[in-house]
Amino acid sequence: MNHATLVVLALLRSEPMHGHQIRRVAELVNLSEWAEVSTGAIYNTLRRLADDGSIVAVRTEQEGNRPPRTVYAPTEAGLYELERLREVALSQPIPDASVMLALIFTAPGSDPDELRELLRVRQAALRRQHEDLVHLRQRKDAQGAPVTAAMAFRAWEMQLAAAVAWHDEVDGRIEELCAPEAMIRTPDHRRAADPGIPRGARARAQARAAAAAARESNPSPAGAAEDGAPGTPSTVTPSAGPEPDAGPDTRSTPS
Repeated sequence: MNHATLVVLALLRSEPMHGHQIRRVAELVNLSEWAEVSTGAIYNTLRRLADDGSIVAVRTEQEGNRPPRTVYAPTEAGLYELERLREVALSQPIPDASVMLALIFTAPGSDPDELRELLRVRQAALRRQHEDLVHLRQRKDAQGAPVTAAMAFRAWEMQLAAAVAWHDEVDGRIEELCAPEAMIRTPDHRRAADPGIPRGARARAQARAAAAAARESNPSPAGAAEDGAPGTPSTVTPSAGPEPDAGPDTRSTPS
């Protein structure tokens, strides 16, 4: 399975994004270390999916002097491919990174009942594997298999037992996993989605401006005198403002 394709299509299904945003999400969860999804794979996948019609460019964004970035969204063909990849990943009855990727990136926004059914089918297959492995180890033990073989079988048994138990926990939290807000987002992406959240120099400038406005609207008392006596509160003289309109001049004008 192509892990990068699953990740890219799943993120674009959640909302249109450009490559840098997808890359930041991948870095946030260290996909290059446990799922072999590198930065190069992300951009290569975007180009390939655009070429085969699975995604389409919807707009271009540019921040400051940085190069413009193309924002993509999935097509119907791309959504169909994502659904196929998800079913393949969740049907594999072996501990595999594909299962984690499918759960992390395709569960948010999915139908809880549909996902629950897919996972229960996989759990049943894992449970059968575990039972078969236990019976096999018991036969080998009865035949006098060496302890090294017994420990290898036990390791596989314990992995499968843990996977079965993990499915029970996932099943109990399926509604949370399928909530759209469960999708992973980077802090920068959240700020981009909400322009009201300032950052960097803009945040500091806004904070200074807000503080200055607060001081002008609610002046503080003058500082204490050097001998410790309280200072005299400063006085602010309100502006007289424009004079009220006196109305039109009704005096006659000499001819």
